[in-house]
Amino acid sequence: MTFDAFVEALRDELTPSGLLETLVAERAILAAWRLHAASQAEVAALRKSSAKPSSQRTPRPLPEEARHSLSHHESSLERSLALLQTLRDRRRPCWGQPAPLAPAPVLHELDEPTDDGIVPRSLDELPAVPPNTFDDDDVSPENAETGSDERWQERLVFENDISESSPVIKGTWITVDQVVSLVIDGWTWSDILRAHPELTEADIRCCLAYTSEQAERSGDP
Repeated sequence: MTFDAFVEALRDELTPSGLLETLVAERAILAAWRLHAASQAEVAALRKSSAKPSSQRTPRPLPEEARHSLSHHESSLERSLALLQTLRDRRRPCWGQPAPLAPAPVLHELDEPTDDGIVPRSLDELPAVPPNTFDDDDVSPENAETGSDERWQERLVFENDISESSPVIKGTWITVDQVVSLVIDGWTWSDILRAHPELTEADIRCCLAYTSEQAERSGDP
């Protein structure tokens, strides 16, 4: 089987949805191909040995380097498939629960309004804010447009000397692609911060925000 046919067959089997799932699926396919190639080489060696007369057959254990490489490919494939399943589980509604991205309904009993217009809620919830407490003028246009306190443009820069295809986190030599690849490989944020103490959680969020924004602009689902 050729590499292109192998990729096409596994892509149809994994059926990724969205940019992150596609990236994870590609990592899984590469790991599966390397594992397939290593297995084929081992099978070929065994067939070559079995074709010799029994008196000339000398069983040879798999070299340490080959065993390590095989184990690495197996682990990489397992991690990629597990991460792909995690991404699918996050967007799949659970029985009796809303989808992760859907707002959860709040069920409570309303008491009578007090004199100041505030309606207390049960279950130790915070009191509701009375209408017209805030003016639309209190919201700055910038905050209304971005919807967040921090945008990726404030932390990422383009440095052609470091990378011509991926922006770089300010004050470091680390690119967005490097951070996203670590996340896809199954690294936790704590693992990334331990390995790269010059990064912060805000840096990781900016990298993921940039990747998502580029996916939306390119028209990926």
